[in-house]
Amino acid sequence: MPKPSAADESPSNASQDRKQAALKKRIALLQTYEQEAATQNIARWSPEKVFELNVLLLENRYSNIFQPRSVVQRRTVIGHDQVARFGWLAGALLVFVFVGMWVDANATSMHRYYRTRLVKAFIVPHRNKVESPALSEMNTTDFGAPYHLLSASTGLLLDSAGNEHVSAGQSFAAGQEPEFRSVDSFLFSQCYCGSQLTGYVPTEQYEGWIRGDNNRMDLAEATAISGAAVSPGQVSNRLVAVLMLAMNLRLGQWIPNPSRGAPRTRPNVLALLLSLRRRARDRQYCFVTDGGNSENLGLVQLLRRRCRLIIQIDAGYDPSHEFADLGRAIRTARIHGGVRLVSLNSNTQDFSTASLNLAHESEAWLSEVKAAANLGRCCNSHFFLAKIIYRDQTEGLLVYVKPSFTGTESADLQQYRREHPEFPHQPTSDQFYDRDQVESYRHLGYRIGAALVSALPPARDLWTDKAINTETLCQWFTESADRLQNLRTPITPEPSITADPTVPEPPTAAEKASQVMTQLVAASQSLQGNPWHQGTDDITPPDTGTSRPKPK
Repeated sequence: MPKPSAADESPSNASQDRKQAALKKRIALLQTYEQEAATQNIARWSPEKVFELNVLLLENRYSNIFQPRSVVQRRTVIGHDQVARFGWLAGALLVFVFVGMWVDANATSMHRYYRTRLVKAFIVPHRNKVESPALSEMNTTDFGAPYHLLSASTGLLLDSAGNEHVSAGQSFAAGQEPEFRSVDSFLFSQCYCGSQLTGYVPTEQYEGWIRGDNNRMDLAEATAISGAAVSPGQVSNRLVAVLMLAMNLRLGQWIPNPSRGAPRTRPNVLALLLSLRRRARDRQYCFVTDGGNSENLGLVQLLRRRCRLIIQIDAGYDPSHEFADLGRAIRTARIHGGVRLVSLNSNTQDFSTASLNLAHESEAWLSEVKAAANLGRCCNSHFFLAKIIYRDQTEGLLVYVKPSFTGTESADLQQYRREHPEFPHQPTSDQFYDRDQVESYRHLGYRIGAALVSALPPARDLWTDKAINTETLCQWFTESADRLQNLRTPITPEPSITADPTVPEPPTAAEKASQVMTQLVAASQSLQGNPWHQGTDDITPPDTGTSRPKPK
């Protein structure tokens, strides 16, 4: 075999020389950085300098992998491989197009499972044997109940011109009054569905727009959408959002955009991808998810309607009683609607949340509560009251209710809290309540409701020519504000307005049972010894005079 010539070895020698030169350069730079690190603070180095140092360290450690930029690498690709790759790509695209045309995007998520669980837990079968009534059939006002609103969120944050909505400060600068904006709140109700950004359509008409055999718009669907808290679009971390999309971890539904009318196709994957080239407002479908992403209490929507009496139940996760959701709702109402919440006794003084603040360990009364119930942190009350002043100076009343402990709860609630210190603010990640957990929450809610309505006279005084006399309700709540905001001692029930103190009332069922038990105890004490131990079963009841024969 002939020996290679010097010309054949020259490219290899040149490559080796370049590698050696690059290695010497890296070593020199690393030594320079080492000297600077000994005399300077590395934390003050610029990001570019740190990046260059990291590259040098990698090139020095893996010199066989990293090549200088002057080295040109070339690979030969077999033609058959290229044809095979193109065939696989074309086939995958055809399968994707076919599947994308027929697969409903709403059928590929966990939303239907979530909806089914809600139906089984909270919705009873309808009279027409339908598992959930339609939204247009929710005529709650015909029975004296409030008009029902279900709030969700959508990502349509652009106006018709494709611009972001201006803030309230920009409206003031332009000489315009700020108006209530739903931001991205999407409402479902008996009469209308939609939002300020998409417009509203009659609910009965909107129900007819829903396409797909398994898609519908009823009470269960609206409730599930309103509580669909898992959505990639609501995650601020993009990496987490991408992972959720890849794993299909999402709730919520694609529903028709009210501003576009009835859609021509189902919400299939291909149609949704093609709609991405349009502005969000011009798409046929909009993705609607948890209403808590825009406003978790629903308070803003009630203030927008200038309600005279609002009973707000805040069941959000707030173990330290920071009132974050309430604070955000108040700021939104003040910025966009000019609504203020003040003290009951003054139109200029801010309202106080002191009755719902957690007590400190230094309070004397808490030590007594701990000794008696071993409860830990308690509040003075379960609620506080505030006056609402709207922009036109009309007034309303806010009754804010929060799950809490006052130290006067029943023994079973105290025992459950000793075993579960986070109760009644257990994390929302716990989606599988057991029987004791459900009963504890139900009983605590019952006691809070009973304490709240104890400020009201008998229910018959509430009924007038209207379903509910709101003015009278506001007056009674206001007059009982001091007592309602200090519940360290149990509230004694109001005496009956029809009771005559001179006429004795008939005994109740509990009193009758107590009398019978007293008679039985007296009869047993009159017997000499225990008849079961004496071998006889002949016991003569004190009121009959007859004996029960011994069984054979």
